[in-house]
Amino acid sequence: MSGKGDDESGNSDKDWEIFDILCGEEPPPSCNDHLAHSIDLATTLRSELAASTYKRDRLMAELADVKSSLCAKEGECESLRAQGARQSSLISSLQQRLAATEQREKTLHSRSETVVHTLNRDKGHLEEKIKELGAKLHRVQCELTKEEGLRDQARCALQDLIRRLCLVLGVDVCDGAHLTPDCVLSKAGETVSEVQRLRAKLAGTCENLTSAESELISTKTTASAEKARLHTQIEGLQSLSQGLEGRCRQAERDLQVTRDRLAECEVTGDKLRGKHSEGVV
Repeated sequence: MSGKGDDESGNSDKDWEIFDILCGEEPPPSCNDHLAHSIDLATTLRSELAASTYKRDRLMAELADVKSSLCAKEGECESLRAQGARQSSLISSLQQRLAATEQREKTLHSRSETVVHTLNRDKGHLEEKIKELGAKLHRVQCELTKEEGLRDQARCALQDLIRRLCLVLGVDVCDGAHLTPDCVLSKAGETVSEVQRLRAKLAGTCENLTSAESELISTKTTASAEKARLHTQIEGLQSLSQGLEGRCRQAERDLQVTRDRLAECEVTGDKLRGKHSEGVV
């Protein structure tokens, strides 16, 4: 390397010989031809030396430019590597969030299916219970109708008995002349006894009717309250089902947004990796 540097800077032995020839004492006449040849050679060597020096300076400048460009490229590569690492970390985080979202979506879906299945089963039970209560109410209404008919019949019988009693007690003198007081009193006592018996029967029938009416009213009240409660429960279950469906749709939209962001991150990562590959090449 030192010999080559001396050659390029003009400090070689051959250059010094040429310098001594040019700057030394005038040579003898027998060496004129050789001197002229040496001068031409020295001129040629000087021109080549100048050209070589220019080329060297130009190559050194180009080398410095290449080194600075290489340093800039290396800095850009380091920046791209750091950015790629950040993108990889972001992609990993998004993948983890996507997995968690998918797991949460599966859990919500399974829960919603379980809730819907339970609600449908409860709805079927409640519908069957409503049908049973409706049938029971119908039977009570039929029994009440029968009791009302019996009550009307009892009232009719009582009215007829009263008319008959009036006829018995309102006998004309001419018609009842042959009747003795004992016979009249006997008939009146029998009539009073019959009236008392009918009153007792009517009282029992009224009590039964009142009990039946109370039971009917209680049954109607219970059926109305049960129907209202079941209707409220059904509305609440429907609202819960709608809320779960809304949450499932929201989770699906969030999952789609996350997937879109992940796709954008993957496209950005691919672009960055492509740029990084081009920079390395």
